[in-house]
Amino acid sequence: MAEIVLGMGSSHSPQLNIPPEHWAVLQEKDRTDKRFDYAALAAKAGPGLEAELDPAVWRAKYARCHQAMATMREAVERIQPDLLVVVGDDQHEQFLDDNMPMFSVYWGEEILVKKAPLRDQSVYGSLDWHRLEQAAFDDEPRTYPGAPQFALHLIEHFRQRGVDVAASRILREEIGAGHAFTHLYRRLLPEGYVVPVVPVMLNTFYPPNPPTPSRCWQVGEILREAVQAWPKRLRVGVVASGGLSHFVIDEALDRRVLAALAQRDAATLGALPESSLVLGTSEIRCWIVVGAAVGDLSMQVVDYVPCYRSLAGTGCGMGFALWYSA
Repeated sequence: MAEIVLGMGSSHSPQLNIPPEHWAVLQEKDRTDKRFDYAALAAKAGPGLEAELDPAVWRAKYARCHQAMATMREAVERIQPDLLVVVGDDQHEQFLDDNMPMFSVYWGEEILVKKAPLRDQSVYGSLDWHRLEQAAFDDEPRTYPGAPQFALHLIEHFRQRGVDVAASRILREEIGAGHAFTHLYRRLLPEGYVVPVVPVMLNTFYPPNPPTPSRCWQVGEILREAVQAWPKRLRVGVVASGGLSHFVIDEALDRRVLAALAQRDAATLGALPESSLVLGTSEIRCWIVVGAAVGDLSMQVVDYVPCYRSLAGTGCGMGFALWYSA
């Protein structure tokens, strides 16, 4: 029987890939981003944000985030799971408005990791930040192993347990794997460590059909059942990619979510108001799935680093967590 031996949760914000001396380019993105009203946010932002924008603060927080990811790589190297299931969102990378599944499992044999094409300037405004982020990545596309048989097993188990899951065998060639999944290879896996991966994509971002928080918990429990139903011995890790609150940081929400995950408090997580799970904050849904899937594994919050980047309170509440046997 397979078992889950490791859980991981990690933010994947551009601020992890853009050196802190260039975080100011994200301020321009935020001012011109069509998805929120920067001026209104700045007008109601709380006091004290000026100190958060000090270059020394940015450098210290960037270093903390990278130390947290190093700790997570060390855990992967120590535990060495045989396979990883990565739960992340898709932001118009594989799925567009012609067909937006709530849940989808990729069952292809290979996972392509490459630089992403430029985002849509009509939505994101200034794209200087995106050019800077992509400059941090390897120019050479690379392929990594999928796990098609295990993925098909997950799909069948979901189907039998009433999860209407989409299935995808092909990644869009011009995109490759979406950003939630390339983060694993670029930041969370030790150098030279190659492991089969099953991407599980959630529609966290786009109305009208994101899953409710309580449904995310149910699907996480069914994911754990599916892993345990695999007939061969297999040591599996599950990874949540994304979150926590962004593009506007909500420290109180982030801390409530982390505390509820540590306590396996399904009621609190299931009752999170969906009005708060919008834009990037919606990726908390991925953490809820993984928090349910890990079962009784103990949770360690490696670090929580609210990385503000503007006087409007924009930025990312960076969360990094591990689950493993105590």
